[in-house]
Amino acid sequence: MFYYSYTLFIVGMLIILALFHFLIYLGRKNELSNLSYSLHNLAFTFNIIHSILYKHFLIISFKTFTIFLSISICFIALSFTFFIFTIFNLRKILKPIIIYDFFIIICTIFSIIAYIITDKIIFGKLPIFICTIYAVYLSIPAVITILKTKQYKENNFKKMIFIGIIVMLISYFIFGILKSIFIKLQIGNYMFIPNFILISFFEYAFINQFNSIYHNLETQVKERTNTIKLLEEKRKIFFINFAHEIKTPLTLISNCMERTYQNIKNLYKNNNNGNNIDLITKDIDIIRDNMARIQSDIVNFLDAEKIERSQQIYKHNQVVNFSKILLQKIILFQNGIKNKKIFLSYKIDDNIFIKIDTFALDRIINNLIDNAIKYIKEKGIINISLKEKNNKIEFIVQDTGIGIDKKEIDHIFLPFSQLSKEKNQFQGMGLGLTIVKNILDKINAKIKVESKLNEGSVFKIIFDRYALKKEDIIQNNFNYSENLIISSSLPENIISETLIFDINNPTILLIEDNLEMISFLQESLKKKYNFFYSSNGEQALQKLENMPKPDIIISDIMMDVMDGYEFYDKIKNNNLYNNIPFLFLTAKSGLDEKIKGLSKGAIDFITKPFDLDELLAKIKSILKINKLKEKSIIEAIYETSKKQLEELNDNKINYNDIKEKYNLSNNEIEICKLIKEKLSNKEIGTILNKAESTVKNYIQVIFQKLSVNKREKVIDILLEYEESTF
Repeated sequence: MFYYSYTLFIVGMLIILALFHFLIYLGRKNELSNLSYSLHNLAFTFNIIHSILYKHFLIISFKTFTIFLSISICFIALSFTFFIFTIFNLRKILKPIIIYDFFIIICTIFSIIAYIITDKIIFGKLPIFICTIYAVYLSIPAVITILKTKQYKENNFKKMIFIGIIVMLISYFIFGILKSIFIKLQIGNYMFIPNFILISFFEYAFINQFNSIYHNLETQVKERTNTIKLLEEKRKIFFINFAHEIKTPLTLISNCMERTYQNIKNLYKNNNNGNNIDLITKDIDIIRDNMARIQSDIVNFLDAEKIERSQQIYKHNQVVNFSKILLQKIILFQNGIKNKKIFLSYKIDDNIFIKIDTFALDRIINNLIDNAIKYIKEKGIINISLKEKNNKIEFIVQDTGIGIDKKEIDHIFLPFSQLSKEKNQFQGMGLGLTIVKNILDKINAKIKVESKLNEGSVFKIIFDRYALKKEDIIQNNFNYSENLIISSSLPENIISETLIFDINNPTILLIEDNLEMISFLQESLKKKYNFFYSSNGEQALQKLENMPKPDIIISDIMMDVMDGYEFYDKIKNNNLYNNIPFLFLTAKSGLDEKIKGLSKGAIDFITKPFDLDELLAKIKSILKINKLKEKSIIEAIYETSKKQLEELNDNKINYNDIKEKYNLSNNEIEICKLIKEKLSNKEIGTILNKAESTVKNYIQVIFQKLSVNKREKVIDILLEYEESTF
């Protein structure tokens, strides 16, 4: 009974190990040692099972047992050979081993067939004897090769496996000889000892190797992590230094620009030219706006970096008269939005005090009100309130702006949250609300947001009310800049398209979602071109249906609704527009992006920032090349049609007689010839290199001289002067 239970335990253990290492092999197929070891355990399991079926259950006969024994011994020998070759480099003895493997398989099959036919036990014992000899044949050259190459010293794994194999080979040799001589010999428990030794050595070596790999991997991960942290720290230090360095030149530029702006305003007011001040200072307004945006982004970046490093930015030990400071700020904001068609109302309770750093309070007020102005629609309303409620202070900024999607509300306080949202002309770094949230967390204040898309947003901040003490020093004001620059977008109504279409000027369609960029380019393009614009590709497709066909399209790439690439693909599939030259104008500066744009068929790919003169020169060059192509095509068509007409009609018109009778000039005669070919004014102008309006004037003179009012009557008169060539 003990032997029976013991044997079942061995079988179960071998099956579990075989399955375990086979699963490892499936995950790490480059390690064949797990597969070979799994097969070896299965071979040994088969050997034990058929012995149990014969000895304990008497299910199979002695003859069947002998056949199964031969098969299992052959399987053990082959799998053990495979196992050794997956651990060690034994290529030198590979060929003879493969030959002997085939010999064992053939001998085993032959012996089993002979045993079944003759029933002679000698054939049944033959495979066992051959495999025993094979163990000696394999072990000697394999051990010599391993010892010579010192592979067992390469690592602990190979060393342990080598020792286990030596023990295994010796054991198989001994038990094989005994079993082949005494077929009914009951070796019993001793037969499992060699395999136990190999299992113990292999599992120990495997676990040791796994621990070593894990330790090395852990070390590599730590080293890689430290390297990444070091590189990230260097990169961060670079940007911090860059931000600090750029603050000085930005300050100088900003102040000089502001002083120039004020000087220009005063100069025009003193010269009574106030009506022209908007035109003169328009570009400066754009500079001021974007300068304020850059300065704000740099300050936010530096503050966010300090917050990340847990450096203290503000000292919240000041008692502040919130009511007075907020009122001062609102007056400045009102002055800054006078020309923006935005209505700002407020209701502020008197003498509301909180404990906070005045600079921190300034950041909170600036961010909330500036965001409301930035994202509000034209003729929108902003309501600001400050009141005491339930022993708390509520500061509320409500607007009728574009609103925030419910999915985005939980993310707006995360750093750079705007960068994951759709692109629009209001895009910033997305750090303002992060800094506000950090300030509020430091003073235990709460911020709540309610918003609906296209309806507006409500930002409510709840502060702790501060009870004044006699010894408190109250901060009633703050040293604000007198000329607060509101970083909001330009109103769209300052941008005008061409109202009176000039047939002599080329037509340009600009697709750009930044209103300031549109306004800037409009000033330079509308003087020489018919100017039209759209904010995205979808609007541009609609505009094409209601405007003259453009001579060139200039498009940004990153836009909401439909980007530049998608728009380009749409028009290139439209036969009416697919011959229009296309120019990409974008902030994407990567080589891959440039190749992508040009490979689509665009004429050029200009990256921002760009030089305006370069852009104008490229537009002029593209239009000139396109006009030359158009001229050559029309001339080719004209020449072809002319030859065809000459072939169909042998009669020729005597233009000399017409010229003398009606006193026509050479240019007028040439135009008459082209009228006869039924070409349009534009086609005639292209062939003769004259403006379409000039051609029109020539035709009116021809009508007067010939006393006609239609092209058809001109052709009739010309045909009267045909003369036969016969």
